[in-house]
Amino acid sequence: MIQKYYNVFSSNDLDLIWKYLMENKWQFGHVSLPSSNKKFWSMNFDEEIFFYEHLFNKIKNIIGQNYTLQTVYANGHTYGMEGEFHLDSPDINGFTFLYYPHYKWKKSWNGCTTILIDEENFEMVYPTPNSAIMFPSLLWHRSEPVSREFYDLRVTIAFKIIKNDNKFSSSTGLFF
Repeated sequence: MIQKYYNVFSSNDLDLIWKYLMENKWQFGHVSLPSSNKKFWSMNFDEEIFFYEHLFNKIKNIIGQNYTLQTVYANGHTYGMEGEFHLDSPDINGFTFLYYPHYKWKKSWNGCTTILIDEENFEMVYPTPNSAIMFPSLLWHRSEPVSREFYDLRVTIAFKIIKNDNKFSSSTGLFF
């Protein structure tokens, strides 16, 4: 259900990701739910070919080619900020590929992602550097706050993707 990936991108890609993240394009006020007052930082990458083409092609090589990218953006949290439990999409073909771009991370910094598996079970994933998780977008999840020991921005990059349906066309006899 939750797939984990390690050493996702090359060190060159990671360096370029951080160059983008250091640009002054962060916007404050992103929320997980429209009714939430738990605001955090975000940066949209839908117009950045490096993210929607270069990195997404590498992701497709890892997870399989049968996916389409809907949107890609970064989330940022500092001490005292936490996300709200939310779904990314109610579509059964929707998935979230959540990438952790930090160069290093200490478990004492917390900042994990909590994913509710069902009413009684959950999984907490620490932001292991250069790793990612992929999970169905209809699972409730949130970011946990970072500890007071962490004096920076906890960043994730969310690739919202759809698994392409292989449908059979009776008129052509082909799957598409």
